[in-house]
Amino acid sequence: FYGRGEGSGTPAGSTSNLSKARNAVMLKPMATMVALALALLVSSAIAHDGHREIDIVGAWAPEPENPSASTLPVYFTVHNHGPADRIIGARVNAAASVEIRGPGEGRLDSIAIQAGTDLVAGPGGPHLVLIGVNRPLKAHDSFKAAIELEKSGRIVVDVFIGDPGTHDHQTHEPHKH
Repeated sequence: FYGRGEGSGTPAGSTSNLSKARNAVMLKPMATMVALALALLVSSAIAHDGHREIDIVGAWAPEPENPSASTLPVYFTVHNHGPADRIIGARVNAAASVEIRGPGEGRLDSIAIQAGTDLVAGPGGPHLVLIGVNRPLKAHDSFKAAIELEKSGRIVVDVFIGDPGTHDHQTHEPHKH
């Protein structure tokens, strides 16, 4: 039986070499467009000077008076070189959960970061609180925190225990998902 290619000697259901070549030629520009779109997506998270649009620096937590404390505040500074974004959550391996808190210790759903501004998440303002700290933490200890942003994805920072001026807080690793 012969189908579409009837009279051409092409069996029904098979594709001629010419059709295969044409499909390959048409897929090449599409693959290039997909690659370009992915490159633009990745580069959109990077400012023109080679830095990410969002940097989180200076992450620290005060040394607990009791090393076995079950809650611990976490403070940091956000440098936003791009459009507005929001911190929508965080995860750490040093505690069961993390809450976003506002002034007066009220629980928040997120922390807004205005376009092109810095945000200090510190005492008396918005910050994170570890709930169910699962190991003793003392001065000079550190742990990683994965801070989730609505548009920019996940940024992993090192959180140092102690006074904010006692450590180099510039280390952080971006993780996009």
